[in-house]
Amino acid sequence: MRRFFTNKDVNRIYVHGALFNFAERTGWIFGPIFLVKSGYSISEVLLMWASMFMIRLPARYIYLQFLSFFGLVRALCIGIFFFILGLTILPMLPESPDLLAPFLLCYSLGMMFYWTAYHTIFGMLGDKADRGKQVAMLGTLSLLALAFEPYISALIAHHIGFGALFVFSAFLMLLSAMPLLKLKIKVPIPQKNHSKAQREACRWVVIFHIFCAIKEYGHPFMWRLAAFFMLGSIVKFGAAMTAGYLLLAGIQLFVGDWIDKGKGYLLLKLGTVITLLQVFIRGFAIATPVGIAASEGMSVGQKMMAQIDANFYNQGKDTENYFYYIYWAEVAWDSSAMGMLLVMAALAYMGLPLTTIMMILAPIGLLGVYWINLQVLQKKA
Repeated sequence: MRRFFTNKDVNRIYVHGALFNFAERTGWIFGPIFLVKSGYSISEVLLMWASMFMIRLPARYIYLQFLSFFGLVRALCIGIFFFILGLTILPMLPESPDLLAPFLLCYSLGMMFYWTAYHTIFGMLGDKADRGKQVAMLGTLSLLALAFEPYISALIAHHIGFGALFVFSAFLMLLSAMPLLKLKIKVPIPQKNHSKAQREACRWVVIFHIFCAIKEYGHPFMWRLAAFFMLGSIVKFGAAMTAGYLLLAGIQLFVGDWIDKGKGYLLLKLGTVITLLQVFIRGFAIATPVGIAASEGMSVGQKMMAQIDANFYNQGKDTENYFYYIYWAEVAWDSSAMGMLLVMAALAYMGLPLTTIMMILAPIGLLGVYWINLQVLQKKA
């Protein structure tokens, strides 16, 4: 087990990641559900989420221009600050619709500052040879935190209210920033001329993140909304999600070890097949807590695909400026996610069931992610 904790800086990111993911997933999972329960339609909620990514694109350019001021750790903390503001405003929206624009702006800036800095920091501080184990441990600790997040969050929302839930999440986000204050990392130097290796890595990660965004919003994001409507109870929804997460946490460590031993691409192939089956089974799922929890157990397929995370962080290691690699990855994510959410909003407005939308879009992302990662294997060969 010690071999998972050899890098002190990465260990700090482990602690931060567990706390932050618990808090951030609360807003990401229960935020849309809260808005739907407050009277907004599915299409309206999807349009709100699409607008966040639209706001992120110009804001990201401003970050790039003032990179020397914002840096990485400071930018990450600024992102957490805006996340907290967004979570504070969110429960006020039903009574004060005028706060919608400030909420979208705060959450957009939170995502933009945080994720750009986070991916750059983890990618730069992590070890290429141990990337599988480090990605796996981060995923395992996050899963252990997330395992109880849906049920605990559902209980708080049901018995106390969504306002208390979002305030609790904001407190955890603030707490998650503490381990980051000890990180020492150089501020990237802005540059205009890029090497061939830099350009090739950026082209790869742009395509990779386009498909990743399709995979994320076409499947996990859409499924959470669909599962909530199937069950009709926020407590049942939380219990079903928690049971599924608990089945996955231990498996993650084995997957990370196998990746570093060279077996990651075999697991990627198996994981892609299992996840495709999961998508279609969920499309025809029986709307019971047991059935939904069992389908969550099939998310082992997504955890077996951890080679894609190792490739994502390692492909930029051979470039002269890791920040620009992540910057273009995030630009691609914003563009793809915005397009996906707009398509989903249009399909939902046309009356298509959420599970049908999921079955149409998720395979595109899954197969695209599998294909672009095979390019890395072929390049090594």
